Amino acid sequence: MCKAYYASIDHSLELVSSSRPYLQVLGQKSEIPMDRLMTIEEVAAYMQVSRFTVYRLAKGQSIPATKIGRQWRFQKEEIDRWMREQFRKERRQSA
Repeated sequence: MCKAYYASIDHSLELVSSSRPYLQVLGQKSEIPMDRLMTIEEVAAYMQVSRFTVYRLAKGQSIPATKIGRQWRFQKEEIDRWMREQFRKERRQSA
């Protein structure tokens, strides 16, 4: 993969503003407080994948998630950490 691609991914994982503890999901007007749990829909939008992909990853215990009742919930910091780890693995495999 191209270094510019990884740079854009790393940049997209950063906060909208370091002075505000919020995450703006894919240009949507609503902002997600970082201390709040994210839904499957919010994680899918954040990762730019389908809801089905997030559900499959959560059900297969590939992505850090917690099931509360019948619904999956995700912590943004854990998702960021997991995504960075996945990108590092991919970089090592392609090198």
